[in-house]
Amino acid sequence: MLSEVTRLGDARRTAWSRLLRALSGGLAALCLMGAAEVSADGVVAAIGFQVVPRSTYVAYRAAFAPEQVPAVALQRLIDDQILALEARRYAIAPEAGELEAARAKYALPDGFAPSEWDEILLARILAKRFLDFRFGDFVPIAREDVRAFIQAHPKAFTGTVDANEAKARALLLPAARSKREDTFLDELRTRMAVRIVPEALPRE
Repeated sequence: MLSEVTRLGDARRTAWSRLLRALSGGLAALCLMGAAEVSADGVVAAIGFQVVPRSTYVAYRAAFAPEQVPAVALQRLIDDQILALEARRYAIAPEAGELEAARAKYALPDGFAPSEWDEILLARILAKRFLDFRFGDFVPIAREDVRAFIQAHPKAFTGTVDANEAKARALLLPAARSKREDTFLDELRTRMAVRIVPEALPRE
């Protein structure tokens, strides 16, 4: 019995040592979203002084990113969380029925209370709504880029100048928005002191 207690104590000290190194000396006192209890080696990342439990990552990846490698799935989870925090700053809320639809689509994982899973689902909803609010369809695209795109695909543009430019902007918009979103997320991760503990990710 004594050896088992000693082993668990050593495991917990190792886990917290990893987290404290990832936080560069910070004290992580809160569990992200109040989710399932953090296991001895279960901290995979931190956002400021909030930690991301391994159980949250495992459930998130199974539901939303089963084909993604662990690092990419974890980054998506973190991005959902930090974007949801931004959404709440602007009082952005889900539309009627959005959370209920998500509950119906994504089953409650084993080991999670409904309120804990709701927080993960809500973060995904708020993240998308915030990006739509922040960027929408109003990402600037330089006119020279529009004209260059038209010249590179002349057979696709046979209308008036205005119609061709409007069509080209619509085609260029997704890539332009994605680039702006990536830049914004990089800045947000830095501002929110995101730290990842890669050795705590489940092995493939």
